[in-house]
Amino acid sequence: MSRPKQEPRVDVYQMTEERLNFFEENLRRTSVTLYERLNELTEELTLVRRRLKILNERLNDLEEIYPKGERGIEKEEREIMEEIELRKIPVKDAEELIVEYVNNHPGSTTSDIFTALRLDPILVSEVLKNLAKDKKIRGYKYE
Repeated sequence: MSRPKQEPRVDVYQMTEERLNFFEENLRRTSVTLYERLNELTEELTLVRRRLKILNERLNDLEEIYPKGERGIEKEEREIMEEIELRKIPVKDAEELIVEYVNNHPGSTTSDIFTALRLDPILVSEVLKNLAKDKKIRGYKYE
């Protein structure tokens, strides 16, 4: 009679110990990597703070040389922040307005025209191109 084959005995303690060692080593490597990256980020943050401090000092120097009131920045800021509501008018009406504006304001740019008349810039460009093609105005070019 033959004896049944016995499976090799698994040493659960040894397997568990090996797995714990493996996880511990991976954790150690990960922790070191994270710690190094944290140090790098801290150094970068310190550099950014130094640069911001230098820029702030330069800005203060400029403001001492050129006070806001003298430069008219407050007025410019208000004008920039205002939202222009564009009018929607037929092309024929736009042509008439643009011709009148150009006659009264020679040398106007496209942006002068659409800002003053509160018209869509694309509409103004198209009308100016057509007016130049029809020789109703001279000197139109894309801006």
